[in-house]
Amino acid sequence: SGARDFAVGTPIAGRGDEQLDDIVGMFVNTLALRTSVDPDATFEDLVRSIRESDLRAFGNADVPFEHVVDVIGQDRTPGISPLFQTVLSVEPLGEARFELPALTVEPVEGFEPTAKFDLQVTVQTRPAAGTGGEPDLAVEFAYAADLFDESTVSAMIERFVRIADAVAAAPGIKVGAIDDLGDDERAALTASPTPVADAVGAAAGRTLPQLLAATVEADPEAPALSSAGEETTYLELDRRSSRLARELIDRNVGPDVTVAVVVDDAVESVVARWAVVKAGGALALVDDVDSAVRVGASVVVVDTGGAQDWDRVSSVVDLGDEATASSVTGRSARPITYTDRVTVLSADSPALVVDGSSGATVSHGALAAAAVRAVGEYGIDYESRLGVPTAITSPSAWFAGVMAASVGAVLVVDRAESSEDSADLVVAEWMTHAFVTAAEATAVAELESDDLDDLVALVIVDGDAEEAERPVGVSIHGAPRFG
Repeated sequence: SGARDFAVGTPIAGRGDEQLDDIVGMFVNTLALRTSVDPDATFEDLVRSIRESDLRAFGNADVPFEHVVDVIGQDRTPGISPLFQTVLSVEPLGEARFELPALTVEPVEGFEPTAKFDLQVTVQTRPAAGTGGEPDLAVEFAYAADLFDESTVSAMIERFVRIADAVAAAPGIKVGAIDDLGDDERAALTASPTPVADAVGAAAGRTLPQLLAATVEADPEAPALSSAGEETTYLELDRRSSRLARELIDRNVGPDVTVAVVVDDAVESVVARWAVVKAGGALALVDDVDSAVRVGASVVVVDTGGAQDWDRVSSVVDLGDEATASSVTGRSARPITYTDRVTVLSADSPALVVDGSSGATVSHGALAAAAVRAVGEYGIDYESRLGVPTAITSPSAWFAGVMAASVGAVLVVDRAESSEDSADLVVAEWMTHAFVTAAEATAVAELESDDLDDLVALVIVDGDAEEAERPVGVSIHGAPRFG
């Protein structure tokens, strides 16, 4: 994973006092073992460091697990371990079998294990074939089937074996130099650049939060939003949307819950939409509260405040309310993961409601794939500036935001009052890609060509529903200007 600091759990017998030797009972506790990894250290140094830190941890094994969680202040979620998701259990005693008068005690084989954590790795020693040899190590991976596919875990096991072989052959190897790639993976990395079709296929298996997380990790200080001359970085967007997402999750927002965002401030509107998809909700793009209520019975409206009668709304997060704003601000800004959500979010989960009357939706994977395809078609990269002078609630505005997030581009979220203002905004904000109505495109065409040096393409977004699904890219460089 590239992590430098992580924790794994391990079960301990809880019988550190010899007075417990003859007592029958369950004393097992679970201990969190935190490990820091220096890629420049040798594997021998890593093992030595881990041994020392783990022995110190075992010296505190009598501290109750619940007390550790309370001291750290980690939020508890039913069914999820708060300190770690992977457990390592080492059982060096070999076969557990002994004889009593007229009774033989031994494990019963053939039962399928039940995963109590996301991933459980159990290492057992078994006598080697023949005599005098080193014991064999039998390693078992038990995993939560709703989180991992069998092929994914098989790949983990293959990587585990490759690493074990490498460090057994050369214990002095630097940790960062261990080659854990398979032949297929190495060939993929050294091959020619991935064609657009492959990138689109890869995006189809991702969720929108994963798309944003990859960009935040790549360049957290890059500008994500521009509004009235003020910029918001991708890290700020990620943190603010994570805080609000936790508020929504506490109100049971998750997959199959429709969420309508009605926020006047352009930047806050984008933050709220990312919060919705991070929580797992299906985003309904609406212009007012009344239309939001008509989307369906299961609607959460994020509103700046108002006295409308929302009989069919199940919950309202009023960002203008002082108590709500304080609650959101006080929440953790850490990235939202599957452990935070009410249920599993997948690429097949609905991300966008495209027809409130019929309930038609677009999935995370489909929207991510469409964005990556459009990025290639329109020549968008991290230096691009995308703008949507039309209503921020339009589908094109959200789609532009997804495209921008997929490559680290800037999304301009200033609002224009007229077509002429929109054209002026295209110039003032150095837009490279503008998503405009036909009327706005006409106003842009009336500008001096020297003012449009930054503009690469216009995308006309209005028309009937069929046309809106296939926006037309219009290059303004070369002849003819519009086509």
